[in-house]
Formats: sequence, C-alpha cells, structure tokens
Amino acid sequence: MDISSLKSFSPEALFREVVRHNAEVGSTTAEGLVEVTVTLTSGVELSGRPVHVDGSKNATVSTGSGLAYFALGQLHVIEILDAAAAGSIVMRESASNEAPSKAPPPPPGAPVVPATSPPRSDLREEVTELNTVLSRKFSIEVLASVLDDPSFGDTGKNQFAEFLDILRHALFAIGEDPVGEITIQSLQQISIIQAAGQLAVDRSGPVMVVAVPFDEPFDSTLSARLQTELQLNM
Repeated sequence: MDISSLKSFSPEALFREVVRHNAEVGSTTAEGLVEVTVTLTSGVELSGRPVHVDGSKNATVSTGSGLAYFALGQLHVIEILDAAAAGSIVMRESASNEAPSKAPPPPPGAPVVPATSPPRSDLREEVTELNTVLSRKFSIEVLASVLDDPSFGDTGKNQFAEFLDILRHALFAIGEDPVGEITIQSLQQISIIQAAGQLAVDRSGPVMVVAVPFDEPFDSTLSARLQTELQLNM
C-alpha cells in the first residue's frame, strides 16, 4: 500500500486509505490486504481489516470473529501492520499525544459486539452508490428488500456494506469474461433479501434474488460461494 501520496497523516486519513486499498485488492483473497489495530477514544482496541466508511463517517472493521462498527470520530490511534514483515508496525498515527484510558480486554473467544449499527437510511445510500457503479458497466439495478424487513437486526446492518462490496466484486469478476459480461447484462434486477439458513441465489427471467443469512457473522467462504452461486444461476 502506497501511503506516500497522502497529504494528511491523520488517523482518519490513514484509515480511509486502507479501506480504499483493501477495496481495490478485492474480497476473495487475503493476499495484499492490509490489517490494522485501532484504539478508540474510549480505550477499546480493535484489530482487523478495514472494509468500509459510509457517508456518515461510520467505520467497519472485519475482525477474526466478526465485524466491529464505530464512528470514525472515535478513532484515536491507528497502527498499520505490514504482513510481509510479520506484523511489524510501519505507521502509527494518533489523534493527540494524550493516550486514552484502556478498557479491560474481552474474555478469550468473545465475539466483538458493535457499539451501534448504521441507520437504514445510510444503508440505502450505500445501495444507491453501488447502483451508480453497476449501471455504468452492466445496466442492472440492485434492490435491497432486506432493508424493509422488520427482522433485519443489528448484526445484519453491520454486515450489509461488506456484503455490497462482496456482491460488487463477484459481479465484476464474472464480468471480466466477455461471455460472463453478456450474461450479467441479460439481468435487469438483483434483489437482496434475508435468509433464515444458508446463502441462496435464484433467478426468474431478468430478476435474480439473493438470499443472505445476515443474522449470522459472515465467514471467509461467503465471497467465493456467492460468486459460484451467481455463475450457476446466470
């Protein structure tokens, strides 16, 4: 990751640069992805892969046990780790010289519990942004019916932006092949709904329905499984 072009080495600027870098690398491989350790003003420490910052400056980090979600304004210190150097710190930026008080660490194996979840209005903005990107290449529209589902809870809302990135990456990977691109362009709409069990994809004419188990933390195979299911139903 090239951080030499950054004009400001604030924690927020570095976090956004890592998100941009990881989005360019993609969701299907760990090679080249950058991980960080962040310390919030509350003293909470989180380690993992930055995956998203929304329009309201809410940040998402993919950890080893799930997703952590926090307001970017709470970011106090960010440590960018160089995987090639076995975890040595190559950049550390703090919002001030005053160290925040440390919160007690969670017990071993405890899941990361986000302090909050994004409002549905922000998630609808994410869908609009995705449709802007997809319309340029495939002329298809993504509808997020799940956002109108009363049972769509905090876990799902905290994972929604990551799923949109996974979906975008899968479509563009399929579209790299000329035949795949033509097949995608035969679609008019992709509807995202909530699944009670496993990921499922079904196509009826120009409409494809993607059922996602949002109530469960995403595992590392979701991206590959989604691309496979999309290809089988094209």
